[in-house]
Amino acid sequence: MKNLLSFVLLALAVTSTYAQDNRIEVTQNKSYKTKTKSDKVFLRDKSKPARKEFETIFAKQIADYKTQFESVKRGEKLKPDCAPDFVLKRPNGATLTCEQITAERQTKFERIKAINHLKIEIGNIELNGNEAIVFTTQSFSRIVPGSDGINYTIATDGTVHKEFWIRNENGWRSKGFEEVKQGTITVDGQPFLPQPPR
Repeated sequence: MKNLLSFVLLALAVTSTYAQDNRIEVTQNKSYKTKTKSDKVFLRDKSKPARKEFETIFAKQIADYKTQFESVKRGEKLKPDCAPDFVLKRPNGATLTCEQITAERQTKFERIKAINHLKIEIGNIELNGNEAIVFTTQSFSRIVPGSDGINYTIATDGTVHKEFWIRNENGWRSKGFEEVKQGTITVDGQPFLPQPPR
């Protein structure tokens, strides 16, 4: 029986499972706890309470994003809303500060005519004391007027972020994130094929 139990635990450590439409990597790390009782193995996701908190945080981020978009459309200037030490790291290694991200968002919002949707799905959460690494997958669809005067629906699907969070007395605070993978881009439902440089 002990050999069977060891095999089950090993199998759990190297395979993956799906729960609530979120992919969860089952590994031997601090995010999962195994417990044996009456020859039964129980696997508990220790990130479950944190997952609920992050669901609330990301829902608020989406609402704030749309509110910021509406304020830019009214002619207002965006103010930085992240911590001064916040850093975004792009796949090419380039980094942006909070001020640079805010300026980039201002320019983006000025070009966008309407936001169709912004979705953030939470993937794996790695907890280590008061710190967390949260993997998210994002989908963003917007309407952008082209230089030809025609409005185009531009959608980016499958952008993956590795986000770094720290908990303090006020709750979770974002320290920054890495853009692990740029999503696929479509224009009016067709794959976007950038023109080669001339």
